[in-house]
Amino acid sequence: MPKYYYDQLIRKRLAWMLMYKKINNVSKVCLYFGISRKCFYKWLKRYEDSGGDPAASLIDRSKRPRRSPMLTHEYIQSIIIRLRKTTSFGPDRIRLFLLKDYNISLPRSTIYAILKRNGFIEKPKKMRRKPKCYQMPSPGYLQVDIKLLGGYRPGSFVQYSAQDDSTRIKFTKLYQERSTSNSLDFLQYIFRRFPFKIRHIRTDNDSVFTNAYTGEPKTHSLRQPRTHPFTLSCKGLGIKHKLNRPSCPEQNGKVERSHRTDGEEFYRLQKIRNLDHLVKERKKYDEFFNNKRPHMGLQGCTPLQKLQTFPYYKTVTYVYS
Repeated sequence: MPKYYYDQLIRKRLAWMLMYKKINNVSKVCLYFGISRKCFYKWLKRYEDSGGDPAASLIDRSKRPRRSPMLTHEYIQSIIIRLRKTTSFGPDRIRLFLLKDYNISLPRSTIYAILKRNGFIEKPKKMRRKPKCYQMPSPGYLQVDIKLLGGYRPGSFVQYSAQDDSTRIKFTKLYQERSTSNSLDFLQYIFRRFPFKIRHIRTDNDSVFTNAYTGEPKTHSLRQPRTHPFTLSCKGLGIKHKLNRPSCPEQNGKVERSHRTDGEEFYRLQKIRNLDHLVKERKKYDEFFNNKRPHMGLQGCTPLQKLQTFPYYKTVTYVYS
């Protein structure tokens, strides 16, 4: 389990102890946190026995048995290890050698466990599951992301991007830095621009979008973590804010891929790196992208043509930036 998980467990159980010290009433503590008296007294005893050390007492103890009566004899283990070192055989061949040369019958799983315990079995590389391609059935589900223009060098810019999952209609805005205030400004900007109701916004776990991996884990155990202003603004506009799983940029794959297109078709052709100039040209490109540029992910249709396939939006003739 990751350290973050254990820190959360300790904080949760420490909150029980602190509240009990404050009000000295077990029933109220159990009722408030939704735990049984038996559970509370178990952790209280451990906490008091440790002298009030949360890290030592409020974490789950190992469930490993103290004795293993069925443990394979050390002599047999030494034979298995020697065979492995001299032959590099796996559990199946070692099992046959033991049976043939030593008249010892052991299950394959036991031999495998001995080899693994002694460091002869390497952990297999975890194969990443290939993400499934999907497309939302209707407009209103946006992917929002940030593109750094020029990295972290002085004078670089930041592009905020929002792309609809279904129609690929996309709006961008350039800023001099990435910040929570700019994220809120961009939210208001796209809320006024998209020609349909925004139902859902998906972002990564950047601190300009969420507190989940920055402020929230540091919040005092007795305080409710503060909701991020971006999430609150989404809620105020009737929009559901959803986060990617950590290290899963493919969940925002469409807007991530559009950043590559931006680099190839827009920024590579810009000779002037002035913010005012880029803002002006970027708006023109967004209009071209949404209304005239064929999108191969839409079988050659433009985002506007895709939008017009939905009965409610047949009358939309142009998407303005």
